[in-house]
Amino acid sequence: MLEHSPNYSQYTGDLSYGRFKGSSAYKKVQTDLHGAEVLIYYIQRQTGRPINSVDHIRFWSEWIRDNNGRFKQASKLQGVG
Repeated sequence: MLEHSPNYSQYTGDLSYGRFKGSSAYKKVQTDLHGAEVLIYYIQRQTGRPINSVDHIRFWSEWIRDNNGRFKQASKLQGVG
């Protein structure tokens, strides 16, 4: 779930949702989750730049709420970190 496109990348800059909302990618990936309850099973992988899993999960929980979903929980599974 590492977002990376020419318009926005989680590999550079901070993981704040505000930075994403200010990018041109924001409107391109909006979707209506119609109140769906979302659980994230999080596996942290090694990347060229370490990703703060707490900030990354916070980003996705904000994205879910902003797209009319209900963030239920995130469970970290085995992986780096």
